[in-house]
Amino acid sequence: MNLETKLLFSIVVPVYNVEQYLDKCLQSLTHQTFKNFEVILVDDGSTDSSGKICDKYAEKYDFIKVYHKENGGPSSARNYGIERTKGKYLTFVDSDDWVDNNFLKNVYDIVSLTEYDLVFWSYVQEFNNNRFEKHLISGNRCFGDYECSELRCSTIGPLPKEKFSPQTLDRYSTSCCKLYKKEIIKDNSLEFVDTKIIGTFEDGLFNFRYLKYVKTAFYIDQCYYHYRKTNENSLTSKVMLDLFDKWDNLYRLIGNDIKNENLGVSFSNALQNRVAMSSYFLISKASSSNLKKKEKINLLKSKFSSVHYSSAIKNLNLRSLKFPWNIYFCIVKLKMWSVLIFINSALKNFLKLLRGLRG
Repeated sequence: MNLETKLLFSIVVPVYNVEQYLDKCLQSLTHQTFKNFEVILVDDGSTDSSGKICDKYAEKYDFIKVYHKENGGPSSARNYGIERTKGKYLTFVDSDDWVDNNFLKNVYDIVSLTEYDLVFWSYVQEFNNNRFEKHLISGNRCFGDYECSELRCSTIGPLPKEKFSPQTLDRYSTSCCKLYKKEIIKDNSLEFVDTKIIGTFEDGLFNFRYLKYVKTAFYIDQCYYHYRKTNENSLTSKVMLDLFDKWDNLYRLIGNDIKNENLGVSFSNALQNRVAMSSYFLISKASSSNLKKKEKINLLKSKFSSVHYSSAIKNLNLRSLKFPWNIYFCIVKLKMWSVLIFINSALKNFLKLLRGLRG
């Protein structure tokens, strides 16, 4: 098939209150050196000037289409955009991020030779004063059926044979550095689950389910995507409680898929590793919340006594962890909540001081 005879790429961009970043994002798309693509802008009920900026670009460029809808969250916006795409392949760009001008051309050079079910690439984390390239794998790599199954397993969580840490937990989860076949999504009714239900990891869950149907994949060891990293505000105690409950829903959904598909022990172990690793993020958020120290300790005692967490943490192999995370999770296993709260608070203050010195 001659790929140039039909619309090839669709880029879905969910937009919500990003007026200060949106121009940079859209300019990176209008400056693409490859031209056979469309951009689907989904204004998800923005209350700033983001919607007007979308309209301005749609009026100027005929390959950009804009849709305005009531606010429903990022999953809702992506699903809305998917339904309106016409390309053979689709990808996502978050509206506060941007891409290299040649990214579509380089991806086209891959799929024009072999129509892979999935293509993915590396990215750059862009901070105010620093940038860090994140290379998922060393060198370009082609994945066959077996390797795709391993990739699917790694999307849930680290494999036992890997040396891992909380920072590597979601390295394969983002949907913004991947090229999907529209046919696979449409034929299998795949969609993003609302974060109101699962809290976070909507990208990872989507990828886990998409990879069920992937037989061939290709990784490009180039950083085409620029992921804007900003400081997150501390979560309130109410959001903390919600996140514990929503992540329970997430683990239940993944666990049900593993059971229903009879995926086996490797997938179950990967999920258990994710649950155990996620305890770091929950402890960190609890430490920086506005709860009193005793309330933080009681919260952690209560939540980590659940079957999900107690079993996963107990079975976590400390030898699989990179230093100093093996020490940190040894303290988690010992349930030394006061020490963990102190460590997370001290680490947060140290990073704040470091950013101030660099600024």
